[in-house]
Amino acid sequence: MHSNRTTLVLFLAVFLMMVGVGMIVALLPRHYSVISGAPHTVGALAAAFALAYTAVQFPAGRLADRYGITPFLVAGYLVCALAGLGFYFSRSGLAILAGRFVQGLGEAPVWSLAPAVLALANPGREGRVIGSYNAVLHLGLTIGPGLGLLIGRFLPQETVFVVYAVLCGAGGLLLARFPVKAAGAGAIQRQPRNFRALVPILRRPAVLATFLAAAVYGAGYGTGVTLVPVYLLEAKGATSGGVGLYFTGFYLALGTALFLTGPAIDRWGHRKFTAAGMLVAGAGMAGLTLAQGSVLAGMALLGSFGLGLLGTGSLTSVNRAAPEDLRGTFSGAYYLAWGVGMFGGPLAIGGLEAAAGAGMGLLTWGLLMGVCGVVLVRVGSGRGGEAAETPASE
Repeated sequence: MHSNRTTLVLFLAVFLMMVGVGMIVALLPRHYSVISGAPHTVGALAAAFALAYTAVQFPAGRLADRYGITPFLVAGYLVCALAGLGFYFSRSGLAILAGRFVQGLGEAPVWSLAPAVLALANPGREGRVIGSYNAVLHLGLTIGPGLGLLIGRFLPQETVFVVYAVLCGAGGLLLARFPVKAAGAGAIQRQPRNFRALVPILRRPAVLATFLAAAVYGAGYGTGVTLVPVYLLEAKGATSGGVGLYFTGFYLALGTALFLTGPAIDRWGHRKFTAAGMLVAGAGMAGLTLAQGSVLAGMALLGSFGLGLLGTGSLTSVNRAAPEDLRGTFSGAYYLAWGVGMFGGPLAIGGLEAAAGAGMGLLTWGLLMGVCGVVLVRVGSGRGGEAAETPASE
């Protein structure tokens, strides 16, 4: 009973927030450009979010293991609500960047700690519920942009920032009214493990491979929402409408993979799907540089679907590898690696694109993802390779 309520509450809360995120994501760059008068610095919006999001992951996870996860989830939603109001009242580019930084602080526990709660509340079904959670998350992102455009037809466009704040606040109040109930997810750990005691667990090859997968996933995700649209516009002759369809397809394919593969992961293990996700995403990314027309669209969908496989497999892996009293810590470390990949990956790939020519960075990255998939298969087939298939007990 508690497990079903916990799952439903977390699903509804994240859906509300991500509908709001989807509404503001298309408006923020233009809003920032107009107010700041410096459109060439719009990339700072991503950097401000990523800096806060990455920095807070590990300490938030450690504190959640000690004091319980629910307070940090509620705080994350309410902090994002404040960020939305900040966007609405901003009158300078610096104020918008500050709001984006605050948004990164708020979203960090929503992405990392909620899957830890779901894994604790649904033992043996981690893949199914984590995949479904991320599918609901991306469904909200898919619906949000269209809803934001609809609101903009009847009200000032900046109104979506207020709607975003209201949706985030509603999610936080929902979690405060119905606190999560799961073993290890709400109890205070009065004697949490010393960080030094974590080192032997974190150094396991299978655990290190999971964090590598997280970084690859983050870099692939960041590349998919930044560099790929620009490449389609400049090198493949796509229209702005075509890029809009690309984003719709990106979220739908990724969300579909997250949803469909969860039950299969519970049955056959996460490692195969994590490696397959790298290989499929890499093939799609590399294929973008070689294809045209309908095949180009197919490669884009293939790459997004592969990222979904990679996301579900690696998230299930880290939650099964973590001891029960360290789920928050491990989830925080996972999204720390994810954030590093999302921040640094597109920068490195974009630099290669500028130096070697359009498409060369994406092609190289696609091939590198395939190599990482092969490495993961070999690590998993060696000694201790199945360690992450079941929860650690140290």
